Amino acid sequence: MFSIRALRALRSGPTYSRLGDLHPASDLEKLSAPHRRRFLPRLLAAVVTALLPSFLLSVPTCLRRTSRPNPTPLSPTAYLDGLRGVAALTVYIFHLTYLWFPFLRAGYGSTPDDTRVLQLPLLRVFHSGRASVTTFFVISGYVLTLKSITAVHRGHPEKVLEALAGGLFRRPFRLYLPIIVSTGIVAVLVRWQGVLVPDLRGGDVPPRLPTAGHQFWHWVATTEKMVSPFRAVTGRENLWGNEYNGHLWTIPTEFKGSLEVFLYPETHGAQSWGFEGLERWVPGWYKGNEDRVQQFWISVGSILFIGGLMGSPGGRSGGEPVLQRVFTSGFAQYLGKISYSLYLWHGTVNHVIALRYLHPAWKALQAAEIAAIAAMNKGDTAQAEGLRSAAMAVYTREWLWVAFLNTLFLFWISDLFHRGVDTPSVKLTRRISEWALAKS
Repeated sequence: MFSIRALRALRSGPTYSRLGDLHPASDLEKLSAPHRRRFLPRLLAAVVTALLPSFLLSVPTCLRRTSRPNPTPLSPTAYLDGLRGVAALTVYIFHLTYLWFPFLRAGYGSTPDDTRVLQLPLLRVFHSGRASVTTFFVISGYVLTLKSITAVHRGHPEKVLEALAGGLFRRPFRLYLPIIVSTGIVAVLVRWQGVLVPDLRGGDVPPRLPTAGHQFWHWVATTEKMVSPFRAVTGRENLWGNEYNGHLWTIPTEFKGSLEVFLYPETHGAQSWGFEGLERWVPGWYKGNEDRVQQFWISVGSILFIGGLMGSPGGRSGGEPVLQRVFTSGFAQYLGKISYSLYLWHGTVNHVIALRYLHPAWKALQAAEIAAIAAMNKGDTAQAEGLRSAAMAVYTREWLWVAFLNTLFLFWISDLFHRGVDTPSVKLTRRISEWALAKS
């Protein structure tokens, strides 16, 4: 995890290749004393550099397309990396908001009380986590098949099998190596009681077993179950979330999709403003099950959305397609870079920070609601509305502060994990693949 550049700085100044080159001992003491005085500050600088997130070490890079005078051109599919990053951030927002503001699940106008601005169809894109997960699947399917289809269209059928075999071989390493490390860290955190805070239902944290040995073998069995390619995955109806990170249910689904190669409300979709007519177009197998109906439409929406990005026209002077520009910005590209790490860690960070401080705020809000109901029963409507309004203002302010701190910590952890685990995992996967191809 240490910055190579920072560590190399430790070697600047008068140094010697071997301690044995220095004779006698007095010469060693004379020459090494100044070096020792420089060594500690440089070591401290290297540690700080390694622990600081890259967006603080190079702020312009995160805010602009590049800070270099001669930037390397972005790849033709760079906008998909940015879209993946934005989708990962949306999943995090979904899990940070829907538990504490349940009304966001319902569509605008589905009930007389559901008329909030954030429930409107076009604004749901900023917190629709399920639609973002579906976008992951569509991006994955497109990227995984692009190389093979391109080889076919260019008249190189001999490269198709090589692309398919290489992609299939690398896929489990790419998906599961970072997961093994991240869930292993969570298994260690579980041993410190109170670090991971349960959600409002009292669940969604790994079980704390009697001994470290029991914990280790439980983690091994859980990991084996998740990575097994023989476990049936048929969609949302037989989901299984890893006990050390429940949000990982998507990864086996994506892996199975690899082998087989947005806006719809989460609840009350058929009654929501703007969606009533869509119900007539749902295929028969999906009808009667709200989860299936939602998955159908957000799948269609994700395909249409990515298709629109692919076919977007250029600007007035040509060049980069208009709709892709938001996803090739510096911030979107940075999100794309850390997207997998952000996805792996957002649930754990929520349990460590957000839930710890939002539990008291939620209890205070519920106490205010009880007091408001009591006032309503006494016929004092004005007092009840005043209590609700004041309590919601305090609750929202508390949530915003916690969300800010939680997000900063998540970005820091995601950045470190990306540099320390995710990127080395990609390199290791490539080397394993090259070794296997060479052997074959």
